[in-house]
Amino acid sequence: MSSRRLQLAWSALVGASAFTALAIVAVPRKGESVPKPAPRPLAELVAPPPVEDEPMRDSAPLPAVESAERSAGEPVLVAPVHARRVPAAVTTVPDARRALVDVLEGARGLAPSALADAAVALGPELVPSLLEGILGRGQWPEGEHAPTGDLRVEALRDAWSRYEPALRARALVECSAATRDERRVLVELAGELGGELALRTVLRLAREFDGADLARAFVCEPVERALALALGSSRAGERQLEPMLEELPAPLASALVRAWSLSGDMRGPALAARALGHDAALDLEILTALAQPACPARAALGERALEGLRGSLRHADPRLRRCAAAALGNARDTRSVEVLVATLEDVDALVRGAARESLRAITGRDLGGDAQAWDSWSAERREWLEVVQPRELERSRGSDCGAAMEALEALLARADTRDELVSGLAPLLEGSACENVAERVRSALLDIGSARALALAQRVEKPGVGTD
Repeated sequence: MSSRRLQLAWSALVGASAFTALAIVAVPRKGESVPKPAPRPLAELVAPPPVEDEPMRDSAPLPAVESAERSAGEPVLVAPVHARRVPAAVTTVPDARRALVDVLEGARGLAPSALADAAVALGPELVPSLLEGILGRGQWPEGEHAPTGDLRVEALRDAWSRYEPALRARALVECSAATRDERRVLVELAGELGGELALRTVLRLAREFDGADLARAFVCEPVERALALALGSSRAGERQLEPMLEELPAPLASALVRAWSLSGDMRGPALAARALGHDAALDLEILTALAQPACPARAALGERALEGLRGSLRHADPRLRRCAAAALGNARDTRSVEVLVATLEDVDALVRGAARESLRAITGRDLGGDAQAWDSWSAERREWLEVVQPRELERSRGSDCGAAMEALEALLARADTRDELVSGLAPLLEGSACENVAERVRSALLDIGSARALALAQRVEKPGVGTD
């Protein structure tokens, strides 16, 4: 072997030995962990992006809210806040979406509230970008130190809810929803705004759905939930209901009626019932909603609304008659017994069945579908109302407390005349000689639970409150 070849072989051996030693030192031994880079501090996370970076597309910006502490064109960091609204002193950023990406990068280990704090500190320009994040648009950090998808969504929703409703409403209206699923998310977010602003925003966004969409449960149900939330927090009343129902497209008007009837607001069922007569299809929606067990018809429907339901029993459409009969049963209105007995002779079997079920629910009796049997019972009931009830009411007003309580209990034991009894209880509640009688009447009104009974109990507690 020549000296030249020997020299090359020696050099190769030395190089291989050095590489092996380096690998042994660099590779961690078993049980050792590789040190991870520390996450960036929040102050660094909310820093504005470099000017030379190409800006990313952003939604329509909201008006800038300038900070009094700005100097040399640099944003002033605001201390994280935990209030449910945007802080009074905020900063602005030249590229809100890019700044939001910076907040979400390197955020491993931070709680959603801390991420929301950092996001809110960026200022009101961030609102459209938060909305894009909630909709799942754009490329968001998914690296080793980025938050998980669930944590990111929770942080975005937390930060979104802290801004003033007016800022969020404007972002919702200006956001262009490309898909039906995005519109569903926007509508539900609008329902959370609260007050009149929520109702206007929900209706405006819901108009973007066509009739075919609103006929699908997975679209209609979010719209109804949003409307129910908005109606429950608004002061909308009868004057606004009728113009809205006339102006809205039929599918959306139907969704509004169902939402109002099931909103939990006691005004809703009564206002919906007062809208009867505008349109046969809408009337069917109203009556169907009032017949649902979840609808608080008993405590909400006053005499005017109940009269509208009784009138619907004469409608030409058997579907409306059936729903009206079921709604009267849901309201447990004993003053509707006579018209329901007459409905047992309806030409439609389903209408007759609904009337029978309602009579059983109201009276606690089941005499079947035999109109003659119900007529006999109805005659006995009329005799009670015309003869016995006035006599027992007179006894209950006497000075003999024992006899008065005995007469009162006899009156209350007759459940199928409870609504007719409410007016007769008013004098006992306001001026009985026996304190026990007045207390028993007060509890009886709450047990009866009709709108008239509850209004009477409230009027005594708060003089000047009228009844429907």
